[in-house]
Amino acid sequence: LKPALFITSELENLVREDQRISEATWGITIVGYIDRKLEPSKEIEDLIDDIKKAIFNDETLGGNARWTDLTKVDQGVFENIGICEVTFEVAYTYEKP
Repeated sequence: LKPALFITSELENLVREDQRISEATWGITIVGYIDRKLEPSKEIEDLIDDIKKAIFNDETLGGNARWTDLTKVDQGVFENIGICEVTFEVAYTYEKP
């Protein structure tokens, strides 16, 4: 079976410096599940590593973000299901033409 991912985001901070420039900070949480593996704790650690590699492969997310920061990693196993929660903060700056 393949892992399942659930992604949520919420606006944490919005600052308007003037009519043209805005800066926003988003919290992004990725929850991953691995079901019915022989070693769910090892599999969930691998999934966490894959998530971090994917995000930090391009920290500006295609040039759209000013910075990306890993803020929290939780993991555990419940009845042979590995579960992880990986949270990032991403800051964006937007300038109107």
